[in-house]
Formats: sequence, structure tokens, C-alpha cells
Amino acid sequence: MSAPSRRTTTSSIAQVLGDVPRLTPAVWLLAASTAAGTGTAHASAIKAQAGQPSAEIAEVSDQLRQAWKADPATASRPFPPIESLPTGRRIGDICPSLRPPPGTPPVPPSPAAYCPTSQRVLVDGTALEALGQPADRWAYAFWIATALGQSLLQDGTPTAGSPSAAASLQSFCLAGVLIGAAPALPPPADLPDLVAPARNAYPSALAPSRGDRAQRGYALLTGLGRTASGCSASAMADLAANRVPDPAVLDAVRSFERGSSTRVFGVIRPRCQASANNPCPRSLPPVAPRGRTP
Repeated sequence: MSAPSRRTTTSSIAQVLGDVPRLTPAVWLLAASTAAGTGTAHASAIKAQAGQPSAEIAEVSDQLRQAWKADPATASRPFPPIESLPTGRRIGDICPSLRPPPGTPPVPPSPAAYCPTSQRVLVDGTALEALGQPADRWAYAFWIATALGQSLLQDGTPTAGSPSAAASLQSFCLAGVLIGAAPALPPPADLPDLVAPARNAYPSALAPSRGDRAQRGYALLTGLGRTASGCSASAMADLAANRVPDPAVLDAVRSFERGSSTRVFGVIRPRCQASANNPCPRSLPPVAPRGRTP
């Protein structure tokens, strides 16, 4: 995937560090700089203060920050600080509002999520193992970008009236947009590997509230510009009901459930395709100021 031509916003290390809360022994803040040549230096500065954060998390965070600052919908918005949790801590421990309500089916620990109370992205790398996913760069890119998508939904992206599955699918779609716009986060060439983090994100029992495996994979592909759909709330509500403009693509993603990927050739686009209203990489939908719904 070629790097997008968008101009990225630059900022100094001091400015970035000023945007995030003070480091504590319990967390590692990874709000990486987007200034040319400063990403490595800033990551090193974080390491010196907080131990040794995951190199993959620091690199992915820097790439997604660049995409965030390059998109007109988010360029003027603060990039949420990203915290890597210490071993043994879960996201629900740090952000109680994300714990499942009493009496609801148990939810596997999420590898990353946006905490609305602290307005931070929390990353739990050990949770990837619980989901049977490798703790590699692509898995971190998917989960951190999904958490950033969640931050936009909670900050006012139009989703009012949408079923919960649609909101979850929209966060996956927004993740695809951010990944597609990142300068150096190419998705895996193998399609089953590309959609695996989305398909395996939740157990089948949570499909009514998180979308089924094929829908989640389709949502990610949509954000990457590889379907005929878009990331709007209405488009994701239609996806939750299996109404899409290219049903053959959704069926091709569903064919992975049957252990076959032969149907994807010539059906799923190999890369983002631009159209009159959809440039490549895709852009995020307009985001309202926090607390307001457009």
C-alpha cells in the first residue's frame, strides 16, 4: 500500500508531552509525536520514564496519530493518550465503566478500548493471547485503531438511534479508515489474516451486540476502502441487518467461516478503490464537538 499524500501536522516533543497526563508507575503513556524524526526520540523518552513499553504499541500509536492529525475530521482534536497496562491488570480494573453490567454474559478481556471517564485508550497486550490472536503489529494496529474509533463514537459521531451492533461495527470501520491513512501500517496481504482480528474479536454469543464474524470483517474492509459501502451510522446499521450494496463481498468474507477462501478472488478488492465521493485513503465522517450530536 502506498503512503497517502496527505500532509501531516507536526508538533514538538514538549507539546506532545504537554497534551498527556503525568506518567504514573501503573501505566505507560504512548502518545507518540508526529513531528518528522521525533517519533523514535519521543518513544525513547517514554521508555526512560516508564520502563520498557512495547515497541509495537509505540510504533503503531505513532502511525495512527499521524493518520488522526492528517484527517480533516480529527486534525484539530486531541489525540487520546494511549496507555499500556501492566501485566495482570485488565481494562475493567482501570476503567470500571467498561465492565459488563451485572447479569450480562461474560465478555473476554479486550486488548484495547477507549475509557470515556479518563478519555484514554487502554491497551492490554496479554488479552490478545486470551483471544488466540498473536501479539503482533497488525493485531495492535487493529485494536488500537478500533479503540480510537470508539472515542469518536462517544465524542459525537452520529450514531443516535443505531442498534448497538451497528455502533460496534462502525468502530471497526473507523479503525480501517485510520489504518488505511497511516503512512506505514500496511495490512496483511492474505485476506483471512487481514480480517482475522475483526472476525475473532468476540465470541459468537455476542453477535447481537457486536455484529457477527463476517459483518465485523466486512466493516474493517469497508474502512480500508475495499467494499462498496461506507462508515456512516446508517451504512453500519444496514450491515448489522446484512443489507449491503455488494452482498457478494459479505458472502465472500463469510466463506472464511466455511474454511474456504477461493470465493474471494475477483470479489474483494485487493486495495482501496477511489470513486467520485470516496477518495483513497478513505476519510473519517464529520465529528461533532464533545457532548453534541450533529
